[in-house]
Amino acid sequence: MERRLLIVSNGHGEDEIAGRLIDALRAEAGAAAPDLVAWPMVGQGQGYELRAVPRIGPEGRLPSEGFSTLSLAHLARDLAGGWPGLLWRQYRFARSLRGRFPLLLGVGDIMPLFVAELSATPMAFVACAKSSHYGGAFDHNALERLMMRRRCVAVFPRDALTHERLVRLGVASRNLGNPMMDGLAPDDPAGLRAEAPLAVALLPGSRRDATDNALLLAAGADAALARGLPAGTRFLIAAHDAVDFARLAASLPAPWLRTIAPSGSRGEGAGHAAVMFSHPSGAALLAVKGRFADVLHASDIAVGMAGTANEQAVGLGLPLVAVPGRGNQGRAYVRMKMRFFGPAAVTAEPDPEAIGAVLAALAADPAQRARMAEAGRARMGRPGASRAIAREVLAAFQKELERQRP
Repeated sequence: MERRLLIVSNGHGEDEIAGRLIDALRAEAGAAAPDLVAWPMVGQGQGYELRAVPRIGPEGRLPSEGFSTLSLAHLARDLAGGWPGLLWRQYRFARSLRGRFPLLLGVGDIMPLFVAELSATPMAFVACAKSSHYGGAFDHNALERLMMRRRCVAVFPRDALTHERLVRLGVASRNLGNPMMDGLAPDDPAGLRAEAPLAVALLPGSRRDATDNALLLAAGADAALARGLPAGTRFLIAAHDAVDFARLAASLPAPWLRTIAPSGSRGEGAGHAAVMFSHPSGAALLAVKGRFADVLHASDIAVGMAGTANEQAVGLGLPLVAVPGRGNQGRAYVRMKMRFFGPAAVTAEPDPEAIGAVLAALAADPAQRARMAEAGRARMGRPGASRAIAREVLAAFQKELERQRP
């Protein structure tokens, strides 16, 4: 049998986590690393492209972007957008994988588990999409646990509470931390903060509505300034490539005025870019690409319309104001996430005045911010999981390779 490891993921955030695991696998094994192949079942698989990992299998780019189960409206759009046909193609491809790989590495929720079951192939499963903190339909259900027991050589949940529940229910769970919290070492956060008395991270997300989200968050920042945020407050937009800087500059409402971004705000390397706006109050709005970790480490509070980025902000101890988007990460999504965030986050309606009011109140209450920071760190867990998981995956891969050798 070939020394190939197939990575199966089903979501945008899951692809990013898989990318960190790929980096860790290569760092741990060096030249002895297995050949890596990826099947991104949902999304565009950008994390694999960046790492030159070949892709196989039918990929889905559905209207809900992976959130079919959040509402009947999402489900209806996906059904109309070809989801049944996609599922049939993915079912047939999963069946065709039998005997082709000694081990699968799954990242996501139930879909990678189905692939393990249909292909009758052992799986190491990074269960990053669900948590016992959510409860109800967003915790691991009986079918998922059955497939974990049948096919998974190890399951790596995202938090201690989920690990404890899985162990009680007979799953081979390992509590090694949360890979979402890896890869967040800062480079120069002080250069972004620039001695501002208060810094606020604005997280518009990485999906199609990212530019619209950035404009709404900037309007919310203006409303918060009108409610008494300190003079000189700096707002930092952690902009994904999906954010259109030209449209942002053209559409940002008064009184924001574009100015020259300081050279230190851009950072080094390809993919870094920055655009800056000033405010009559003395505040500044700086949108940067390629410096996500610096934005989080430079900030005191986060206002987010994102998925994984919101969770990473919470994990670093930033009190979070979670705002529903107008796209797929809307109110149902935020309600679901708030079950996980618990006291680490508060919500605001997607309206500038509502965002401004919640942000201003949080900025004026350091005691609440301290409580939220402590809760967020506890929920998201410690960093270092990617390397620890990689070591266990490599050991399991070698064991399965030897066990299945003729």
